[in-house]
Amino acid sequence: MFGNVDHPPLTFPWGETPPVSSSSEKATTMVELKVHGMTCGHCVATVKAAVLEVVPTARTEVEIASGTVRIEGDVDAARVREVIERAGYSIG
Repeated sequence: MFGNVDHPPLTFPWGETPPVSSSSEKATTMVELKVHGMTCGHCVATVKAAVLEVVPTARTEVEIASGTVRIEGDVDAARVREVIERAGYSIG
């Protein structure tokens, strides 16, 4: 009853088509960095904002006590390090 029926592609009234998942999409990666110099909640917010500047869809966790920053998403680790360092923190 519901087998191989051809349906027209789904469209929205405003003319866009929904995104289609494909195997060519980039894989999600996890990057963990030791960031030195974070001392408060403002530091955490600054680091998160810096990461989102280059990876807008990233999931970012910051542990201030250990200085650990974990970023999950389509991450370019070199770019993330660059923006965190530009924000005034050292990585090591």
